Amino acid sequence: MILINRNTLTLLLLLLCFSACGQKKKEIKVLAVDDTAKKNIVMPTYPGDIGEFLFKNVKFTKQVKGDEEVRFLIDTAGALSQFKIVKSLSAEIDSAVVRALRVMPPWNPATENGTPVSMWYNLPIDMN
Repeated sequence: MILINRNTLTLLLLLLCFSACGQKKKEIKVLAVDDTAKKNIVMPTYPGDIGEFLFKNVKFTKQVKGDEEVRFLIDTAGALSQFKIVKSLSAEIDSAVVRALRVMPPWNPATENGTPVSMWYNLPIDMN
């Protein structure tokens, strides 16, 4: 049986932590909408009519009126992820909107100096 005293164990844990913290991580650049004030950034675009797509794909049981807003990440391939409801009408509407966005075709991603970059996007949806 190996016995390790408290000081040795603490030292080993600290060394392990420092060696793990020293590892280089792959850096992924994600832009916020505020970053577009720079001249070399082009916002992401949907290659179609967003309103038409949502009208066909957002299905819910109750008639509602109002505004919904959802925030999501558009990656360098144009795929959507990390959905967050910013303004909610109801849990049912929230689920229906996110469900539709998950099956939405890829967007044209944002670009910085001509290179695709990931960007957060807020989408207001008028349910009137």
